[in-house]
Amino acid sequence: AAVEDMDADDLADLADDFVYDYVIVPSADDAVAAVLTNPNILSVVVRPGFTERTGGLLRELDLPARQAGFDRDGWRAAQGIPAEAHVISLFCYEPPRLPELLQQLATGPHTTALLVTPGRATAAVQAALALPETPGCQGQIGLQANGIRRNALSISYLSHVAQPAFDEMLWACGLNLVRGEDSLVRALWAGQAFVW
Repeated sequence: AAVEDMDADDLADLADDFVYDYVIVPSADDAVAAVLTNPNILSVVVRPGFTERTGGLLRELDLPARQAGFDRDGWRAAQGIPAEAHVISLFCYEPPRLPELLQQLATGPHTTALLVTPGRATAAVQAALALPETPGCQGQIGLQANGIRRNALSISYLSHVAQPAFDEMLWACGLNLVRGEDSLVRALWAGQAFVW
């Protein structure tokens, strides 16, 4: 019988016979194999991963060559960062513990250069610096919001840059604090310690 000629009970019986199979696989090869071996599969979700059988992380073809030619010490010197400094990039939303992190960096045993990306990260750091004085620190957690170094921490507010320049900043840092999936991938390719 044609669907148009069926009543509600007949249509319900058809719906009960319908089976919707789906499969989640790690690679396109697995997706093809799943569909070929199970004709009931109507949908395949490919989850990329980090094995040779998956798509892996996307990158530009010239990325390894750019990284190999990158002069980390030269980049840091061009930015006025002392050679002995621990360099950290900050690309974040509004982490609630940011004031404590800044305090620890300011009063820590090592000179630290914090490179703060524009936008929400800059606003978050500036808001943290405007908090009331934290016990044990001078002024507003020992820092000044204008980028001048005080104690062990210097803060540099960066301008917007193109992706290659952002990558170089990640490569130059010993620790990258990043947000979002795209920045996670860039931090992974940077090959430096990171927190996502």
